Amino acid sequence: DLRPLTSPATYAPVWLTSCPSTACRDPVMPPGECCPVCTGRCFHQGAEHESGSTFTSPSDPCSTCTLVTCQRRPCPLHCLHPMPFDTCCPVCDDCFYEGVVHTQGHTFASVSSPCERCTCVRGTVSCVPVVCPPTPCDQPVTEPGQCCPECTDSRESCLYQGTQYHSDEHWQVDECTNCMCVSGDVHCRSERCPPLTCAAVS
Repeated sequence: DLRPLTSPATYAPVWLTSCPSTACRDPVMPPGECCPVCTGRCFHQGAEHESGSTFTSPSDPCSTCTLVTCQRRPCPLHCLHPMPFDTCCPVCDDCFYEGVVHTQGHTFASVSSPCERCTCVRGTVSCVPVVCPPTPCDQPVTEPGQCCPECTDSRESCLYQGTQYHSDEHWQVDECTNCMCVSGDVHCRSERCPPLTCAAVS
């Protein structure tokens, strides 16, 4: 598109060219030309790349760029607790959990939840609550710092008619009945009177 202008020095017409818009972000001005053109090349962080080429971003070696559009490279494995790594993809051979390295298949107690058992499987730690064994007594006790209730061997108490008795302790209910606390269980025995051999008194 040419437009005539008049030069103030010579009053001769001067023709200016109206340049079309360019579709690229970094057009260049070829020597001897009046309008910039797209060369099919891209500039990314100061480096020039051919159109359609794929290259690694200087600021992120784990990203692949095409036409100045960068995306992270896909990783073959993903895990929740990988080992500390300086590569593009996580290392899922072992587990790094709560600041401790655990080998593949290792089962351990959680530091934050001691009543959970955790297992390292391919870089991911899974935790489940501790399963407590059954107790043989009626009133097991969970000691501070323990996860499961236990029966105390020598001081297991019994509750009988509102009164607390220690293990191996005896007491008399009435003139004919004696009881004993045995590891949390109350055992009572009543004395039987022998049959009378004398004649009934009238």
